[in-house]
Amino acid sequence: MSPDGTKKTNKRYNEDFKRTVVDLYHSGYSVKELSNEYGISEITIYKWIKECTPLGEAGQFIAPKKIAAMPEGNAAIETGK
Repeated sequence: MSPDGTKKTNKRYNEDFKRTVVDLYHSGYSVKELSNEYGISEITIYKWIKECTPLGEAGQFIAPKKIAAMPEGNAAIETGK
């Protein structure tokens, strides 16, 4: 519970929203600006930036956990290709 006695719920954000925030960061917005604009903690935004890695020519963002779950992703990581 939060200090005011209300139950705190964790917000869930979809991958498209996370990618949009990370894209805005890479286009020049500061983490502080994004945090204020969208009401997301700076720590959460830094986590999304760290977790989202651009792969391939399509600029597709894939979290490292998802890469590890893909057999071809593991092979590419191990061989460096």
